Amino acid sequence: MMNAIMKVVVGLPLVLFLSGCSTPDIIVVDGAGAPVKDAIITGTSLSIGGQKSTTDDKGCASIPSAVQPTKWIDVEKVGYVTVSQIDVNQAKPIKVVLKKK
Repeated sequence: MMNAIMKVVVGLPLVLFLSGCSTPDIIVVDGAGAPVKDAIITGTSLSIGGQKSTTDDKGCASIPSAVQPTKWIDVEKVGYVTVSQIDVNQAKPIKVVLKKK
């Protein structure tokens, strides 16, 4: 019985982690609400900038981090209007809508 409990305690978090069952920091969609894959998220702190992350197939990404906490992000992708200076101090996930050029 103890062995079965240990498998659940250890196995379940691992399965959830590997399957991507975490809440993203950012979700990027287009004007129709479809996920935008490969959008570039650029983080900026008070004195450091340039850290990047990229959205996945579902439009999800994490906030890029550095030594200092990220304060703002810019979201861009070729063919879309860049959204700049989004304050990351808000409820997550942050939904960003990219409009086509």
